[in-house]
Amino acid sequence: MFLDAKEKDEDMFLLMSDWFAEVTKTMENGGTLDFFGEMYEEAWKGKASALGQFYTPESICSLMAGITANEANGTYNDCACGSGRTLLAAFEKADKKKFHYFDAGDIDYISCKMCALNFMVHGMIGEVKQQDALTQETPHVIYKINEIRYPFPTPLYSIRRVYPSKEKPTVTPNETEQPKEKPKPRFANVTAKKDKQKPAQPVQLSLF
Repeated sequence: MFLDAKEKDEDMFLLMSDWFAEVTKTMENGGTLDFFGEMYEEAWKGKASALGQFYTPESICSLMAGITANEANGTYNDCACGSGRTLLAAFEKADKKKFHYFDAGDIDYISCKMCALNFMVHGMIGEVKQQDALTQETPHVIYKINEIRYPFPTPLYSIRRVYPSKEKPTVTPNETEQPKEKPKPRFANVTAKKDKQKPAQPVQLSLF
């Protein structure tokens, strides 16, 4: 990701480097940084309000995380995650020596991407899916975050889209060998051959 950004857009590469540096500095002081959430609120206020998006203040997220903090291994879920701010607060309070899984979802695609990036840069293991939590429809996209860091901790980070798959569906040999049947007409009018004694009569054939 960084190599591509450096080759295609040097300014973007510098911004990403600064972002990583700021997150690292914040984590060294025991905190988390929701850079994308703060920028999104300021830059797209009209879009956010139209979707009914009102991000929870960091102080409230920290308070809720402190109340629900899980000292043992556990899973944290937020079905309207936004940029993942509430789960970032939960990660901040969690015991880093234990295994924690963070399950996030949101109806807004941009919010899901921001949340996935926040998970990735903070070293959080989990998944992010774009889905309507009320209807429980099939997710439009699912990201797996930092799979590479479990079960053995590594200095690497990852984001993998598991749904929908980019691969084209495979076709078995049997499917390719069998020609498709031409659609049959629902009804057909057949005229009997002319007969000297009986006049021709229209006949309707039944296909059922």
